[in-house]
Amino acid sequence: MSLLHAHGFAVAVNTARTLQEVKQYCRAYGLAGGVAEYGGVLWDALTDREKVLVSSESLQHLAKVRAALRQIPGCFVNDDYQYSIRAFTYQNDRTAPLPPLLVQDLLAGLQVDRLRAHHTGLDTAVVAKETDKGIGLRSLLDFVGLPSVDVFAIGDSEPDLAMFRVASASFAPGNVSCRREAQLLGSYIADSSFQPGLLEIAKRIAHPQGGTCHRCQAIEADWRKNKSLYVSLLNAADQKPIRLLLRNLLKPTLLSTFKK
Repeated sequence: MSLLHAHGFAVAVNTARTLQEVKQYCRAYGLAGGVAEYGGVLWDALTDREKVLVSSESLQHLAKVRAALRQIPGCFVNDDYQYSIRAFTYQNDRTAPLPPLLVQDLLAGLQVDRLRAHHTGLDTAVVAKETDKGIGLRSLLDFVGLPSVDVFAIGDSEPDLAMFRVASASFAPGNVSCRREAQLLGSYIADSSFQPGLLEIAKRIAHPQGGTCHRCQAIEADWRKNKSLYVSLLNAADQKPIRLLLRNLLKPTLLSTFKK
């Protein structure tokens, strides 16, 4: 984020998370705004304006499904989502998506033909058919009065493909779950995964021909000097789990705890 900001790029998020989470991201990272709930609603951080992209008919269908899901034993609904539904169950002490056949039968039985379901590894999302991340991106640009040229999109999952189709260029970290589809759209796939992959992408956006500049060097120097808890957590997240385990096991303070 610091690298993109330093090179004059305006950054917005396009996410499945709630509108309130989008606002928190924008305030924490200095972002220009964003799209929430798979394209269901957008927010301009500069003017504090928001726009709902889900039709009133689809909102009524969502309300019917939300009420029905709450009647199913072992099914839990996240009430923070207003323009989509996030529901889950528990398996092996962690959240899990609902059985696809259950969701399919529920939508058919309620005759809510304006909705579709998307299953992730952690939960099930029910969203309006008229929205997706691509429509959300285009709507955000129109809302703030920006042209769609020179818009870069970064994502790592199947719902991001709709956003890739709208953007002038798209990028994905090495852990992208839809690699083949992203490549067919001409997306650049980073060699690294997760945070290192995102850093690789940011560097490529800032310097398409490679190389670096004084702004890049200043960001790198500031990052290394930063000893805050937040930066420490990000550094820990970048490391391999086995390496972290071995390093911590060899700490004298930890070994002394077991000796006592």
